[in-house]
Amino acid sequence: MIARTGTSKGLPPTASASERELFRRLLDPGHMREVFQRELGRATREPIRVTGCKTKMRRTRAAVRNGRLEVVYRVRVEREEEGEREYVLFGSAPESAGFLRVEEARCRSLRGHPSIVPFSSPASHIKDLRLALRFFPLDPALPALADLTGRRGARLLAPHLPESRLGATVDGVRCELVRYKPCRRAVLRATVSFSGGRTNPRSVYAKVFADDRGARVHADLEGMWSATSCARFLRMPEPLGYDPVRRMLLTSEVPGERDLGDWIGHLEKGRTLPPGVDLGRVERALLVAAESLAELQRCRVRPTRTHTFRSALAALGNDLDALRGKLPATALRGAEAMLARLGRNAPAREALVPSHGCFRHKQMVGDETALYLVDWDGLCLADAAFDAATFLGRLRRGPLRDPGAAPELERLADAFRRRFLARRPEVSARALALQEGLVIVEDLLRSFRRPSDGERLEQENRSLAAAAATRLDLAEGRRP
Repeated sequence: MIARTGTSKGLPPTASASERELFRRLLDPGHMREVFQRELGRATREPIRVTGCKTKMRRTRAAVRNGRLEVVYRVRVEREEEGEREYVLFGSAPESAGFLRVEEARCRSLRGHPSIVPFSSPASHIKDLRLALRFFPLDPALPALADLTGRRGARLLAPHLPESRLGATVDGVRCELVRYKPCRRAVLRATVSFSGGRTNPRSVYAKVFADDRGARVHADLEGMWSATSCARFLRMPEPLGYDPVRRMLLTSEVPGERDLGDWIGHLEKGRTLPPGVDLGRVERALLVAAESLAELQRCRVRPTRTHTFRSALAALGNDLDALRGKLPATALRGAEAMLARLGRNAPAREALVPSHGCFRHKQMVGDETALYLVDWDGLCLADAAFDAATFLGRLRRGPLRDPGAAPELERLADAFRRRFLARRPEVSARALALQEGLVIVEDLLRSFRRPSDGERLEQENRSLAAAAATRLDLAEGRRP
């Protein structure tokens, strides 16, 4: 029996009537498994069997604005001699077959690449679906992926590894794709082995960017690494190097597992916590997160990028403008009212401090004994309440969308909020409530880009608008 993995979660409400049937087919994992069985079978001379397909829609602002669907497919393929392995493909539609002419030179260079064997080409066009398909690592904006995942990987990584500088020779590199945002960036975990057996293998993370932001991130990371070396709670991966030609940032792998993120996931889904874990232990880990945030904000690093309340508000205004004309005016009234209220309460000035930019439990590795903060792409100067509000918004996402769900998360959020405010007395509860309102409204607008059925979307949006109003009441000094 062939497994059909992955689920179709409906369509984004911004899809037009003419797009809905096409988009529905492209997001249906069962339908696409059959498509890949047919199309991939034509692209190789040996027999294959597609055993599974997962679909993940990319919810980019550009895709919404241009009426396009972008999907990352993870396709399981079974070969007689090699067994089963997963291939990653990026699909975009509607698109004409003309894109193949643009990709012709790259396609030739990737023939025989380990990531696409046994298939003859890394790109194809499916006419009846108007679907362009690119096998990873074919990505016009991230050309370094082909070298990093191919035979040149060892040569690219060696100059940045401390072991190599001490004389060890890289014997091989095995890459695992961790995160992929086509045409923007990719994160790979590279396991490096060394010749002679005297040096133990090690794992590093390679992040490839479509622009030069990696240079800024690397410079800021080096500053953070030096400034926080004596911090009690704040821990982070060591920056190893940056390749400006390939726009590739290398960092060390931090020890531990994503325990805190897993525990929060259990609570979000109503599952029992793992053996040896209770709510007290989860709370202690969250308090460590609050302490590490306070240490981050007190360090003397001055990142080059800034983030202000008004710049965030302007970005949300642009998002709202992009949705007008694609959705009924009634669907946007709650968001419009909240944006207007945020604008009236915008602070006249902000004291900016170092900010992670995406401070949340999913960016943390470890537990209450040692918690590492990873993924520093968003490092910037921002209001001291910004990171805390981001953390609380993501922690409370379940109960915010569905009031009454996961009440444990609300109690844990209160514990984090109290500890943070105690460690940062210059941040008022009202200032934090205002930033929380901004984060909730951002989630409200983002919900229009998520696949969802209409009834569920309406319910979530009402809940998010009510939650934002509650935080703004507190920001304005009103009693809840």
